[in-house]
Amino acid sequence: MYLKQCNECKIEKNIIYFSKRKISKDGHRSKCRGCNNIRRQKKYKLNPGHIKEKSILYYYENVEQRKQATSNYRKNNPEKIKILMQKWLHENREHHNKRSTLWAKNHPDIVNARVAKRSAKKSNEPLIG
Repeated sequence: MYLKQCNECKIEKNIIYFSKRKISKDGHRSKCRGCNNIRRQKKYKLNPGHIKEKSILYYYENVEQRKQATSNYRKNNPEKIKILMQKWLHENREHHNKRSTLWAKNHPDIVNARVAKRSAKKSNEPLIG
């Protein structure tokens, strides 16, 4: 167990409470994670617009990279995605129903094709068209 003193709160803590930083001598930041979080929160409160602008800029500059990362996560974690979707549907049932109804009104041909396919499956009749 390696202990290190935080430069902000002056409390000696286990090294696991310090974020990694390659350029430091010991490979960790000089401030503990708790103090670093407080510092970032204060910085955000002083100038939230600047941070939001940087966030939006990053969002649009890295669209393809983010899409790929999201796609990889969905492929590698199907159980987690299924659980999250079920939770979202449970919490947003009314919203989901409204959107589904609106979509069905705007796409009657697709809805009718699905209904015909289901009814053909039930009656084991061949589909026409």
